[in-house]
Amino acid sequence: MAVLMGYEAELYYGTAGSTAGTELTIARDVRWTMSPDMVEINSRASFTNSNKPAGITHEISFDVLVQDSNAFLATCRANIAAGTAMAFKIVSKGSGTTVVDADFYISSFENGQPLRDKQTYAIGLTATEETRTVTVA
Repeated sequence: MAVLMGYEAELYYGTAGSTAGTELTIARDVRWTMSPDMVEINSRASFTNSNKPAGITHEISFDVLVQDSNAFLATCRANIAAGTAMAFKIVSKGSGTTVVDADFYISSFENGQPLRDKQTYAIGLTATEETRTVTVA
């Protein structure tokens, strides 16, 4: 079994409603989370709290290096201000498999200014199916 390194994956972005096609080469430390949305199904007769999955949340988070006049960062700011989604996908270069492909809203855009390292933006995304269905490998 081959062990895949983090740099053996690619993150792409693009216009919502279509598959992302522009590789985000300034991305660092990409994380994808798929978690069930749990609903409570208790009754007054329940002794133990009971929950059941009722949907799935897909989130991507990553850091990018701050670069003056970077087109991606400008696009993020514009989409946050307009409340519009963007297309993102993660591809495993090792297998060539698309791990996740969906439209996402930017849920966080945080600027880090460490004393002894480069400035970064920590960006958080949450998937939406308003414009197209989430695809997961």
